[in-house]
Amino acid sequence: MKLICTRAMIVFIALFYMFALPAHAAQKPAWIFEAPQSGPSLQSVGSGNTVAEARQVALGNILLQVSQTLQANTRSIIESHNGVANTQFQQKAQGKSLNLDISQTKIARQWRDPDTSDVYLQIAVAKTDLVRALEDRLAKMAVLRFPDTSSQTDQLLWALKHLESLDLGLRLDRALTALGAGQPDTRAHLVGNQKKAMSIWQTAGVRIIAKQSLASISNLIRQRLPTSTNTALWLQLNQQTYHRLANGRTEIKKVLSINLKQPHSPFTSYYQREVVALAAGPDRSSAALAAEQALADKLNQPLANWLF
Repeated sequence: MKLICTRAMIVFIALFYMFALPAHAAQKPAWIFEAPQSGPSLQSVGSGNTVAEARQVALGNILLQVSQTLQANTRSIIESHNGVANTQFQQKAQGKSLNLDISQTKIARQWRDPDTSDVYLQIAVAKTDLVRALEDRLAKMAVLRFPDTSSQTDQLLWALKHLESLDLGLRLDRALTALGAGQPDTRAHLVGNQKKAMSIWQTAGVRIIAKQSLASISNLIRQRLPTSTNTALWLQLNQQTYHRLANGRTEIKKVLSINLKQPHSPFTSYYQREVVALAAGPDRSSAALAAEQALADKLNQPLANWLF
């Protein structure tokens, strides 16, 4: 009997150490921790669930090497308190990449973590290819022309549509300058347009017309618009909400109708758009909150993406 108990104890101890103690994690290659390299090519490392995802992360890291700007990035967070949705604004400084799509990338090294299945890539991009991509993108902003002789309304419409593009163009030029390929003439042109757009932004305003039930969305949009008391445009908002049950979950679709119009008779509509957000949740309340956040995420994108 004593022998049986001893053997049982030995088996118990062996099983305890087999399952209770974690296995040694796989050793990551040293190149994963190397600092980004710069030369004829720019190199960086990225990780993700797939090769494509890791490549995009690595490419983003390369772009940050030449285009990082420390700025306050505002993102609205929709939170529900006692059934009422409120908009809270959070600001944090973060590096913002230029979000270019560079097809000419070379995978220098690749490794998959056997424990997590994460993929690690080291990629290299020739500076000449990066410069070409930046120049192609900048060329689209270089043709913008502020309408000096147009009406105040037309100038404000132009500023609403292009002011963020001008900022992007200046960031593209800064990236090119860091690569030794800056374009002073284009930079001066963009700065001139930006000053004119900012001037009209400060003297003409946009008033939001919406029901009280849309206060959260109205507050979010208002952060993006000129606030001068000299109202030159109305932005009228209406929203329809649809819901259904599917596979035991509640699906909600919010359709925000936007009408940018003249603030007096004949109330001419300049731009009309619909922004659609879809979300699902275990109940109607959580699905509605998720749909509200999905809508906010779309409205946090550049104005030109959803207003024009």
